[in-house]
Order: sequence, then C-alpha cells, then structure tokens
Amino acid sequence: MEHFVKPLARGEVFATVAGSETSGTTGDDWRPSTAGPSTFPRANGQIIIDNVRKSYVTSAGHATHYTMFGIVEGMHTEGPANLLVVAADQVEWEVVGAWHGLGMRGNSSAPMRFNGTVPEEHVLGPDQPTAVLWDKYLGPVLILTYGAAYLGIAAGAFELVCVEGARRYPSGARRIDSPINLRRMAELSAQVEAARALLHAAASAADQGRIPSVLPLLQAKVTCAEVAVKVTQELMTMFGGTAFAGRLPFERYFRDARAGMVMGVANDQAFQRIGGLLFPEN
Repeated sequence: MEHFVKPLARGEVFATVAGSETSGTTGDDWRPSTAGPSTFPRANGQIIIDNVRKSYVTSAGHATHYTMFGIVEGMHTEGPANLLVVAADQVEWEVVGAWHGLGMRGNSSAPMRFNGTVPEEHVLGPDQPTAVLWDKYLGPVLILTYGAAYLGIAAGAFELVCVEGARRYPSGARRIDSPINLRRMAELSAQVEAARALLHAAASAADQGRIPSVLPLLQAKVTCAEVAVKVTQELMTMFGGTAFAGRLPFERYFRDARAGMVMGVANDQAFQRIGGLLFPEN
C-alpha cells in the first residue's frame, strides 16, 4: 500500500475509483450489472483484465491510476472483493460516452473499458480480507471525505444565503425580515452545526483509533448528506423564482446536494449497514 499512498500524498499520483460493473449484455454502459464484480484470472505473476467495463468512473480519462473491486483468483474470496490498482499507462483503456450529470458536473464520471495485465503487487492488502482493509484504512477516509464534501455544500449555500437574505430591497426591507424565513435560517444553522460537530467527532475518534467499527463514520456521512439536501431545498423555497431562474447559484447547490444521497456509500446502503451494526445477528 505504501507504494501508492506516498506518491499520492506527494501529488505524483491522481487516483480515482472505477465503480460499478456494467450490464455487459444490453450494451448499456451506464447500467450497473447485478452479476457482481468481475473475476480476474492470474498468470505468471500478472492479473489479467479482459474487457472489464465500469459504468461510473470518476475523472474518467484524466486519472493516472484507477482502483476497482474484483475477485482475483487464488486470493481472498470471502467478504468484499479484492481492491486492485490499475495504472493508466500500463493497460489499454477507453472512455465510453460523455458525462452530463444532474449534479457534480465537473467530476467526469463516465463509463470506461479496460484491457491488459496488472502486476499482482497492485492488489491492496493481499494478505488480509478486503473487509479488514476497508474498515481499518479505506472506510474512514472515503466515508468521511464524502461527509465533508456535502457538509461543505450545505455550509457554502448557507453562507451565501446569509449575505443575500440580509440584502435590502429598494424599500429597505430584507428577505430575512419575514418571521418564516428567520425561523428557517435559525433552524438550518443549527442543523449545519450539528452535522459539523458529528463529522469532527467521528474524524477525531478515527484519528485516535477509538472507533470499534465504521458505525460513527456512516452516521456522520448520512447526516451530512441529508443536511445538504435539507438546507438547499429550503433555500430554493426561500428565494422562490429568483433561485429557480438561476440568477443565484442556489440551484447548483441544490443539484450537487442531491448527489450526496447516492455518492460514496449511498445513504440507503449506509442505513442498512448502520442497522446491522446496531442490531447484529446472534
């Protein structure tokens, strides 16, 4: 893992995630398959990637390294699939289609196809199940990063509305002079700060090794994502036609916030995992 992490920290590597197998049968490169991750054969110390298609690859065509889940023959087969790092300059790849997303338009999340071979040492944590690798290393970084991103969207939108809401009309009145809007702003401020406190507490606990599972990380992520949706939808209501006309950037915040419900660990999946951690089977 150090072979990739240190260059990443120095800014020498631009790594991304190649997620979701494509259907492979309908020709629809945007539709995830229900068959599960690919199985990669091995030969002469190499892992063979044969026409592997991924439906949502962040920074498609721009990254130097792509991480993808797959089952590598002869390695751990229990729990999550193996995590493989694919260097763009060592395999053949193709971006399929262009990205015109509803939200997060700048992330270039397009389908890709991969062909070639990857050295076995490019499997992260080959000596331990991916579930352990996830819970100890990847989970805290990935989950909390998404939480921070969507908390940032909520906070950014809220800071903007504090400026615009206090702006005076020619009559001298302000939008926040409405008791409804003033109550709305007060409530949203409390929700943003509550999400921030939960995110910081989870990050601090993870840094100190005080979390027994990913439970507080998932709780922080879903809270931040849902606060972003709540804040931005309320601001669209508060600013009415001005917001929907695109004269202020609230509609962009609104679009980007909605993506947080399905990005990273989707909230639906996260809540299932939270429930399982709260009430494990005996």
